[in-house]
Amino acid sequence: MTQTQTQTAQVSYRRSARTGEPWSGAVLKLKKTARPPEGVGPPGYALLPWLLMGMGAFANLVQGKTPNPWVGGIGLLAFNSLYISVVFRAFVKEKREAPATIWLLVAMTAITCALAIGYPAAG
Repeated sequence: MTQTQTQTAQVSYRRSARTGEPWSGAVLKLKKTARPPEGVGPPGYALLPWLLMGMGAFANLVQGKTPNPWVGGIGLLAFNSLYISVVFRAFVKEKREAPATIWLLVAMTAITCALAIGYPAAG
């Protein structure tokens, strides 16, 4: 046996002696039961930079490069407001699992589809 194989065998033996199970079973058990603690993760503010992607659309609205700027502005405002509310609800388990969060996501989807289908294409 080489030195590496001997060290591996000793580590496996020690672990199985502590748990009473084969070493691989102990690893599998850890993988099945390990969950991140609740409340760990980024705050809601961490996902707000995604709103910067809408700055191009906002700039086009302000500069008058798009037809019907009021429709686009209202759609952009509504979508961003719903996005902010969903982001801050996402990191609290009770709020995340509430039916209101699902309705907010449905409203975001409806606004996105309505703007994509009904808003005239630029060009």
